[in-house]
Amino acid sequence: MAESIPLFFHGVEHIQDDMESIAFLMEMPDSDESSGLRFGQLILPIIPKTIEEMIFVRYCLEQLFNWFFHCAEFDNIIFNPKMINLLFDNDKTIPRQFHVQELTLVAGNDMKVSLRDTGLPINENIFEFALNHFVIYDNLGFSLNQNNIGKYIDVLFNIIINEGSKLPEICFNIKSSILYYRIIEYITTSKDVSKMVPTITLNCGLIVPLNERAENVENTQEYGSKVIKYQFSNIYCPKVKFSFWHQNMKFFNGEDLIEIKKMEEKN
Repeated sequence: MAESIPLFFHGVEHIQDDMESIAFLMEMPDSDESSGLRFGQLILPIIPKTIEEMIFVRYCLEQLFNWFFHCAEFDNIIFNPKMINLLFDNDKTIPRQFHVQELTLVAGNDMKVSLRDTGLPINENIFEFALNHFVIYDNLGFSLNQNNIGKYIDVLFNIIINEGSKLPEICFNIKSSILYYRIIEYITTSKDVSKMVPTITLNCGLIVPLNERAENVENTQEYGSKVIKYQFSNIYCPKVKFSFWHQNMKFFNGEDLIEIKKMEEKN
């Protein structure tokens, strides 16, 4: 093979350059329902070096595309979108997408192009990977390195305002007041919010003031922590309303939870 293309991008420090393969642990429905769930291990080459290895990887990916997973988590590692496209380039009948109810992507470090090439951070590929190679039926979660979050605010914001047709809900485990206030400003002042992701959840440590357009404000207690709920509307179309839910989790030594959800329009 003229070019060695890695099957994975990664940012995992303990993965060594001389490793040949990576194992995935999968939990899947068993044919025998009485036994509940079973675990399976899939071992794939980091860099397919022969035609036989390419055929094997293609077969495995095709099987994964045909399965449905309740949840999937990629912790500082993703499949290389370039390799996926290469393997299925001449077969338009196979959708190159994994079907999951919930997807979580963790990027604690700037990922490397491969185990043998550490020159280029490629965290941008995480977003392409999620949007182009998954059908997500419930929610997409991102957990990003706080030191790098500033570089990706624009990317994350554009996903929020444009990818509502692909994502029912998006969750962020980040501390970013900039992202939060951009979301609120867009919801309040945009003349078209039809493409937005309908539910946005922030697992953060933000202290946010009461929105000046807040309506139906409620202060309650849920599971021993303070919760504030209210609704607010778009200035150009008051019928377009969003619900706001903020739970203070400091009592449990956790981060605050904020959920912003588009409400159904009433005639």
